Amino acid sequence: MKKYPYFPADEGLACRVAEISDQLKIIARRYIGDNAPLPYTVRAMPQNFFRQDPDGAYRIDLSEKLGSGTDGYAMAACKLSIPVPKEVYLSIACLGPCRLWLNGENIYTSTFEDEIHVARPRRLQVTLPNGNSTLLLLCRRTAAGFGCLLGLPPVTVCSPLPQNDGMAGWAWTELLPELMPAMVSGRLEDLLTLPWQDAEFSPMPSAPCVVWTRALGVEGMQVKLTLDCRRPADCYVNGEKVLSCPKGVHTLSVPFRPPMDIHLAGEGEIGADVPLIQPVPIQGRKEPWICAPMDGDKTFDYERFTSLTGAGWQNIRIFYEGAFSDIWWVKTGNSAFGSWNYPMGVTLQGLLRMAEVTGAAEIREYVLSHMGQCLSHYDYACGDAGAYGATNINPELVAHANLDQFGSMGAAMLECARYLSYPQTDRLAEEFYGFIRDRLPRLSDGTFCRKGGGPHDVDTIWADDLYMGTSFLIRYWEKYGVREALEMAADQFVHYTERLLLPENILSHVYDLTRDIKTGIPWGRGNGWALFSLSELLEIMPREHPKRAKLQEIFCRLSDGYAALQDEKGYWHQVLTDSSSYEETSCTAMFTYAMSKGLRHGWYADQERFFGCVLRGWKAISACSVDKDGNVHAVCKGSGFSFTREYYAEELFWITNDNHGVGIVLLAGSEVERLLRS
Repeated sequence: MKKYPYFPADEGLACRVAEISDQLKIIARRYIGDNAPLPYTVRAMPQNFFRQDPDGAYRIDLSEKLGSGTDGYAMAACKLSIPVPKEVYLSIACLGPCRLWLNGENIYTSTFEDEIHVARPRRLQVTLPNGNSTLLLLCRRTAAGFGCLLGLPPVTVCSPLPQNDGMAGWAWTELLPELMPAMVSGRLEDLLTLPWQDAEFSPMPSAPCVVWTRALGVEGMQVKLTLDCRRPADCYVNGEKVLSCPKGVHTLSVPFRPPMDIHLAGEGEIGADVPLIQPVPIQGRKEPWICAPMDGDKTFDYERFTSLTGAGWQNIRIFYEGAFSDIWWVKTGNSAFGSWNYPMGVTLQGLLRMAEVTGAAEIREYVLSHMGQCLSHYDYACGDAGAYGATNINPELVAHANLDQFGSMGAAMLECARYLSYPQTDRLAEEFYGFIRDRLPRLSDGTFCRKGGGPHDVDTIWADDLYMGTSFLIRYWEKYGVREALEMAADQFVHYTERLLLPENILSHVYDLTRDIKTGIPWGRGNGWALFSLSELLEIMPREHPKRAKLQEIFCRLSDGYAALQDEKGYWHQVLTDSSSYEETSCTAMFTYAMSKGLRHGWYADQERFFGCVLRGWKAISACSVDKDGNVHAVCKGSGFSFTREYYAEELFWITNDNHGVGIVLLAGSEVERLLRS
C-alpha cells in the first residue's frame, strides 16, 4: 500500500494556491467536473420480467414462465455494463440444478446440497471487466423448482439479445427437452439460434390513454398533423388544445414552436409531415412515442403528462446509472449526480458549506439540484419498488432500513431546505425521524445499535453511528424544534463514550455486544465521526441544557487524546495509536474541523495548543493530501470492523477522490477559514 508522500511535494494544492477559499473552490470544482449534473437514464422495459426481492436479488423462477414439471432445460441471460473493472460479489440460491457463466467462464455449478437448501445462498467473488459482461444461466426443471435467486451488484441488467439492445431486463429460452452441446459453452453467441423469448411492445393500447411525442422542425414553419382516432380524442400542442376529434382520421396544420410536445388524449395514433422523436431519450426503444393510461374523464394536465415520474408511462423504466459501487464500497466511474448514500450526504454538506464561506453561488445551485433530483423521484421510486420488487433509483432512500440509508443524506436534505423548499422535505423528515424514534434497534438505555446481519452477524455499536444518527437529529431539532430529537442525540454521546472509551482518551471503533467487549482498535475515521458530530451538537445545544457541561467535558477530553496523537507533519493516522499505519486524510480533516469549531466557540482552556493542531492539520491536507488539480488522496475506503490492527492498517486501503473524504475536507477548510476570519 502506497504511503506518504502521496504525490511530489511541489504538486500539492497549497504549493500553488495560498488562500483557503481559493483552495476550496478548486476542490469543489474538480468534484463537479467529475460528477456532471446528468438526468437519470430511461430504458425500455417490457411487462414480462423477473421480479426482484426487496434486497435486490432477481427471482429467476422459470416455472412461472415455462410451467412446472420434472424434466427439461432452459437458459436465462443478461448483460451488465460498468465503466471500470471491479471486484464484486454475486449470490445464488438454487430453486433447482443450475450452472452460471460469466463471459464464458463457468463460475458456479450447483451441488445437491445447494439444490436442497434454497435458504443458504452461495456467495461468489468475481471481477467484472469494464464495458459489457454477459451472465448466462443454465437451469434444469425438477419437481422442486426451476431457476434460482440471483443477487447482483447495483448495476442495470439489460437484455443480451442484439435485437433488444439497450432494453432493461432478462431474456430466456423456451423450454428445451434435452441438453445440447452448445448449451454448456457459456458463450451467448453459440446459443443465439435457440428459441429465445423476444420481448416486444404492444401497439397503441386499445383503451383510452395519453400518447406523447415530440416533433422536429424550424420555428415558424407549419406542421401537418394526422390523427387516427378510434374514438373521440383531444389533441394538445405544448399544452394547448388544438383539436377535439370525433372518431376517424383528421388532419390539421399548426405552427412549429420548440420544443413541440404533442399529446393525444383518447385512443388513436399521431402522424406528421416532420420527424417525430421520443419526448425523452429512451434506450432500447424505437417508437417515437410513449403512452400512459388516462384516469377516467379527468382534465388533461400538461405538467403531469410532460413528467416522467407522474403519469405511469408504460413499458419504460427510470434507472440511476451513475458511479458504480464495488465490493469495497468504493464509488467510481460515471457521474454520482443524483445518487443517495451516506458518503454523498457529507459531500453535499461540504459543498454547501464551502459555498457559504466562499460565496460560490454556482456550487450551492449544484447541490440544490442534486438533492432536488433525488427528492423529485422519491414517489416514483417507491412505486417502482412496488411494481418490480425493488427500485433502481436510490434504493437506500426508499428502504429506510438503517441509519446509513438516510442519516447523512437526511441531514443534507435539511441543510438544503434552508435555501430551497422541496415538497417532499417535511414528509421525508418525519419518516426518517419516525424510524429513529420507533424502529431503530437500541439497548435498554436507549443506545443506538446494529443488530446482527450481513457480513457481521453480531450485535454491535459503531462509533460511526454518532454521525449517522445524530447529524440528522441535530438538524431535525433545529428545523422543527422537537426537543426529543435533541435529547436522543445528546444521550448517544454519553452512552457511546461509556462503552467505547479507551485509556488514551480516544474511542474503540466498535463494541461487540455479542461478545460484550470492545474491539479495542482506534480507527481514525470512526473517531473522527465522533468528535466531528459532537462539535455540531454543542454548536446548537442551548447553553442551559443540563447535559451540556457533560458533553463539553467529553469533547475536551477526546480532543486532548487526539491532539496527543497528531504527528509532526500534521496528520492523524489510519490507526490512531500506530504511527506506522498510513496518514489518513478524512480523520485528519474531521479532527481539524471539530477543533476549529471548538476554538471559534471558546470551548478549550488551552486555545494555543489546539490552534496549532488546526493549522498543522490543514497544512497537511492542503499541501500533502490534495494535489494542485483538487484531487483528494489518502481517504480510507468504507470499512467493516475487526479486532486486529492489521485489518485497518493493511486491508482498508486508501482511495483518491472517495466521497468518504471529499466533503469532509471541504467542511474542514471552510471551518478553518471561518476561524481565521474570526
